[in-house]
Amino acid sequence: MGFLSWLRAAISSSSPSPFMARLGLHGGMVTLHWPAGTSQLDVYLENDSPTAEEAVFYWNAQVGRRFFAPPIPPVADILRAFADPNLRPHLKGCVLVRMDLSDSDHGTTHIEYDKRTGAIINAIITLPGKSKHPAEVAKHEFAHALGLDHGPDGTLMAAHLADGPAPLAGYQARAVKGIGR
Repeated sequence: MGFLSWLRAAISSSSPSPFMARLGLHGGMVTLHWPAGTSQLDVYLENDSPTAEEAVFYWNAQVGRRFFAPPIPPVADILRAFADPNLRPHLKGCVLVRMDLSDSDHGTTHIEYDKRTGAIINAIITLPGKSKHPAEVAKHEFAHALGLDHGPDGTLMAAHLADGPAPLAGYQARAVKGIGR
């Protein structure tokens, strides 16, 4: 193996996993991921949100296909289904986007996943009502809904976003292309 090949292998093996890990069924950690064969996620906007729509276009371009798509049933039906314990287990592949009307300037993403396999079932994104960079926050939270973990400072997935647009880390951009495949 030549020096450059060795160096590339060393760098690629030292890249952190782009995906989040959570507690599994028996105490071990599982890596969160959308199951293979997931071709599309239905996005339900609780309120009109141009920033959420912008994030959908951004991530569809990153994934390389129409992965996030608008919903067919009305959002009110989905909200009832999310709240009803009898209907909730039947929801799969949904991304629900809510707006936080408080003074919060950061978003959150709650991921429901199979504790045995790490397969993501649904995601609930809460976007801040007030933010200096709402589009960047929306892109960041949608990335968590895809299963991406935080990344290096100065990137879109940094734990604390920079002032203004930031790129996606290279290893995360490469991983996004394989989501659901």
